[in-house]
Amino acid sequence: MKNLRAGLGLASLALVLAVPAQAGVSEDFAGCDGLRKPKRSDDGMRGEATIASWGGWPGQNPGAQPITVVNACNRALDSGKLLDEQTLRRAHVLRARGAAQLQLG
Repeated sequence: MKNLRAGLGLASLALVLAVPAQAGVSEDFAGCDGLRKPKRSDDGMRGEATIASWGGWPGQNPGAQPITVVNACNRALDSGKLLDEQTLRRAHVLRARGAAQLQLG
């Protein structure tokens, strides 16, 4: 019985460590294009839409791996927080995802 509990404990720990931590919606948008998540009453562009001199997005971690950016963008697009009329922000997110995909090759 003791070995069974130890085995279950190790299996549980392995499962927890194998599942990546999910960021919240705000972190997904920031990790994707560097801007805050959109509100319902604006155009979705909550911040400055420029590319920083180092080639990334303002507010985005300059050391972020491209796959991390792609995943954040995918989660942001799937979150349902972008309204249909927020096309400029959707384009900004898609552009960030595309740039990260180009970095991946």
